[in-house]
Amino acid sequence: MRNLLRRFGPAARLITAFVALTGLLFALTLDDVRGIRENGSNVQVAGKLRLDAQRTLRWLAEAGNADPAAATAARVELARYAASVAQLTGVLADGGEAQIAPGNTVRVRAEALTEDTRRIAGELRAAWAPIAQAVAPVVAADGVDDAAELAAAMQAVAATESRFNGTTSALLAAIGGDSLAKANRLRMVGGAGALAAVGFFLLLVWLYSREFGRVRAAKRETDEILAAVPAGLFLLDRTGRIGANHSARLGELLQQAHLAGRDFFTLLAPMVAPKTVQTARDFVELLFGDRVHEELVAQLNPLDQVEVLLPSESGRMENRFLGFGFRRVRHEGRTEALMVTVTDVSDRVRLARELDVAAGERDAQLERLLDMLATLLRLEPGSVQDRLARWQALVEDANAALKRSARGNVGLRETVNAVFRPIHTLKSEAGALQLGMVAQRAAAVEKELADLRTRPELAGNDFLPVTVRLDELYAQFDAIRRVLARLPDPVRAPQSAAPTLPPVATGDGFGLLDRLCQQVAGELGKQAILRREGLDDGNVPPRLREPVLEIATQLLRNALAHGIEPPTARVQRHKPPLGTVRMTFERASDGWDLVVHDDGAGIDFDAVRRRAVETGRCSVADAAAMDARALAALLFEPGFSTASAGEAAGRGVGLDLVRHVAARAGGRVSLSTAAGRHALFRVHFADAPASAVRAA
Repeated sequence: MRNLLRRFGPAARLITAFVALTGLLFALTLDDVRGIRENGSNVQVAGKLRLDAQRTLRWLAEAGNADPAAATAARVELARYAASVAQLTGVLADGGEAQIAPGNTVRVRAEALTEDTRRIAGELRAAWAPIAQAVAPVVAADGVDDAAELAAAMQAVAATESRFNGTTSALLAAIGGDSLAKANRLRMVGGAGALAAVGFFLLLVWLYSREFGRVRAAKRETDEILAAVPAGLFLLDRTGRIGANHSARLGELLQQAHLAGRDFFTLLAPMVAPKTVQTARDFVELLFGDRVHEELVAQLNPLDQVEVLLPSESGRMENRFLGFGFRRVRHEGRTEALMVTVTDVSDRVRLARELDVAAGERDAQLERLLDMLATLLRLEPGSVQDRLARWQALVEDANAALKRSARGNVGLRETVNAVFRPIHTLKSEAGALQLGMVAQRAAAVEKELADLRTRPELAGNDFLPVTVRLDELYAQFDAIRRVLARLPDPVRAPQSAAPTLPPVATGDGFGLLDRLCQQVAGELGKQAILRREGLDDGNVPPRLREPVLEIATQLLRNALAHGIEPPTARVQRHKPPLGTVRMTFERASDGWDLVVHDDGAGIDFDAVRRRAVETGRCSVADAAAMDARALAALLFEPGFSTASAGEAAGRGVGLDLVRHVAARAGGRVSLSTAAGRHALFRVHFADAPASAVRAA
């Protein structure tokens, strides 16, 4: 008991003291109430005794009646009441039972009688004795004939009657006084009990107020902690319901209000897949098993990092990543609940993914660097230097077009095409040399330009990303030059210091076309071979080498992307799987002709019509009215292509570039085709005037 009181503190001790005091007061009250009730019985007996004594004296007077019958009846009643008085005086003195009326019998306990009651009851019995002696002869005889004897009995009774009555009154007064004392004490006990109850009530109020203040302060601290904690925090009971208290962050994370008492798995259902909900339910049930090792089970947490669909601040649904952690809350060796922490791990997941992407890009960058180094080791340094000088000139042409546009000399739409042409040439030649890093940088510039083409309106600031990409190309050229500067000189260095990979001579500049054919065909999943006749540095005049190479490169790409079919399609058309692209450069009567012929599918003019309508270049009616010549002319317009943009086909810049370069070199382009059979491009270059030859 002492340990129990010590455990529950002052409040329990006060309650115990109040209960003990209340028990004592109740015992006192019960004793007084019982005493008052017994005094009531004593009063009834004393009242009955006084009444029977008066009746005895009345019947004594009737015993001398002249009528014998009346006298006999009087003696009978006299005997009955005299016996009753004697019996009642004995009950009041010694205790016992007394019949007050038919059906009303009371019991007087001797131990409950006070000393005064017993003493006065003894005096009352002594006062009754002379009356009983005087009445006895009258009751015993058949009658009192002698009037003198009856008068003597009456006189004896009269002599003691006052004493008897006084003693009876004293007895009633003693019983009444005892009852009054008990009633007064009862009132005092009741008052004391009431005061004790009020005091205890006030004490309880004080204790409650103090404890309530502590609880309120603790609750305020808990609320402040829950409001400040950066994670969602709540208790999960065995039924899967969220506890009454949880952190404010929980509602923000789950985008839900009034979470207390809600079913956790029902709340989770709209956010994740049903299988994940069931797995989470099984996991929670496993954690509530007391025989399961918590640390081992924690590794199986299906909600450690889960992607959920939640509404954002704007109301739109967005994917977030939440992490749910579970810890047991144990009491007396039994798991009572689970402490669940919820954190938003979206940034962590995205950072991890970005790191993975960055690592992948770093690895890809390293691979590209290694590829570039391997390519440079296989190429003749002098040829690469020539290509770099040409590519730099192409980029400078693109920059010059941007500057002319900034001065307002050229329209912005034409600027896009003017920048597109040299960059597309650069990309093609870098791809032919297998310098992937340069080709990818050029492709990035093309992408920016392709995005500009789709905009309904252009402004000068729209070309800033293109300028940045061009600067990246300059930086790439510098990097290649630095690598070339560190490569061993094959003339001065000993043979043992040469690269392990044998250098591949590029021969004349047109040798790039052979590698370009194999590279582009492989990228497109096609089989093709390039056959050149007269297309070499020894046969092409110096002034035409660069434009012819540029035009041949674009027409080769065009033939592989649009003309040569995949092997299966060629077999179905009864062609050999290996497609052929023939390029010849020959002397004409008034100049030179570059002829590019492929045995592919030819030009699909219906596709050209559809594409012209799709791009808004003409209406359906106008497209239907176009002849083959007009449709062929569309192929040479900037940005027009019948295929989706790609690395091999370009972005609608190939034939536009061919027309532009040919015109700049004083040439013209013609086209002939047969659907399903072939396409032939002829570029005629007129002989240069004498002044132009001398200038060259």
